[in-house]
Parts: sequence; structure tokens; C-alpha cells
Amino acid sequence: MAKSPRISFQYGLTSVSVAKVVHHLSIDKSLSGPFSMAEIKTQYFNELVVNRVFDVFANFPNITKNHPAIKNLYTLGKIAA
Repeated sequence: MAKSPRISFQYGLTSVSVAKVVHHLSIDKSLSGPFSMAEIKTQYFNELVVNRVFDVFANFPNITKNHPAIKNLYTLGKIAA
């Protein structure tokens, strides 16, 4: 039985809302502010790419994943609210 377009649209809105809540709950309340789904996608994509680089090139003796420069890469391309 095929789903109606209305139900699919509601599932889409629900998934966006859940993703925003999960993201919002994972950050400190003092750092939270307005955000969009595009910002969340950009940040998680950047984290994926940085982690992939670390996995592929395994040993960077002078840099760690918690280095401030790496944290700046996570927010690359995000829109300032």
C-alpha cells in the first residue's frame, strides 16, 4: 500500500525536528543559539571528512583531533546566524 504524499511530508518534517533536537542537546547551553539544518549537515560532514583524513593518513605526530585548528575545520562553511 502506497503512502500518501502528506504522510511522507510529515515524516520529513519530523526527522528534521528530531535531528535538530539531538544536535541541540549535544552542545552546552551557554554555546547554543539559533541554528539551521544546513549548519548541522555542514558541521557533521566536516567532522566526517576530518576523521576520514585521520583514518587514511593514520599518524600525524604533531597534531591531535582535539587541537583547536581541527575544531575550526568542523565549522568551515557554516553560516553565521
